[in-house]
Amino acid sequence: MSVRKYRSTKWFKRLADALPFSAPLIIDRTTLAHASIIPEDETSSVDGHHFLTWVYDDYHEGTSQSPAAGHMMRMQRMHDAGDILRCCCEALQLPGTLTDYHHALHLADERLYPTWKAQRTHEGALEILCDADVRLVEGDPSIAALKDVHGIGQLYV
Repeated sequence: MSVRKYRSTKWFKRLADALPFSAPLIIDRTTLAHASIIPEDETSSVDGHHFLTWVYDDYHEGTSQSPAAGHMMRMQRMHDAGDILRCCCEALQLPGTLTDYHHALHLADERLYPTWKAQRTHEGALEILCDADVRLVEGDPSIAALKDVHGIGQLYV
């Protein structure tokens, strides 16, 4: 099963619309804030590149941060493995880009792995999330951001 390749302004209502995916937790996306937001595809007047603008009810100007990316940021402040897992599964049910979903999955893996290593909890969930991330990056390696480290580009996965 492969992920469909799209230009950087392609967005999805949820990760499962981009690749076959069943989250380890069942989340009712209709109960999540910002689940129905549709971005505007805009073109830069400076260099002509396309970008997405997400307009939230509580923030009248557009922002480049998708609902999935914004929700994922909450995970950085969490310590409980169950909360981290739930937050990731919620982010994957929100509108975003392949890059947003990759970063949510990667962050969840980074945060859940130490718990799994110490207590062997959430093993099945961790496997599902890691598998989804691998399939995303294999399907479209460009979603993994390049970092410039001392002039040498490195793939961030």
